[in-house]
Amino acid sequence: MTESSGSTLSIESYLAALKAFFIQEQERVVREAVRSRRAILCAEIVRRLEGSAFNIQPVASTHNEGWVKVFSLTTVRNIVGGRFDLIKARWTSAGLPLKQHRGSCLPEFSKNEEGWCCFVAWLLEQGYEIREDNAQSDVLFEIRKLP
Repeated sequence: MTESSGSTLSIESYLAALKAFFIQEQERVVREAVRSRRAILCAEIVRRLEGSAFNIQPVASTHNEGWVKVFSLTTVRNIVGGRFDLIKARWTSAGLPLKQHRGSCLPEFSKNEEGWCCFVAWLLEQGYEIREDNAQSDVLFEIRKLP
């Protein structure tokens, strides 16, 4: 074996190791990106499937067992529990309004889709499902414990 062939083998092994490292690093970055944006990705998948043959429709419930109307951040905190400042951060990032005083009317607001998806995903992680009730102006949405 000559000296040049020995250095060729070490360069080839170095390149193979470098390739393996970059593949592992790329997989890690993609995994982390998907993990940090999973709520948004799920919402986008559902949005795209709505018009397809795989249309996902919620099952119409004939009864309203366990659904609790949510009027404010306090309602969510009382039902779900947790630290107020963390729930408030999720709430406001979703674009949901904060009431100034108990009993005051809801101010005009518009939901932030990305924040809303993260809020809904967090509620699912806590073991709750959510549905929007557009028929009632004072109710933001309804939640219930997952069966």
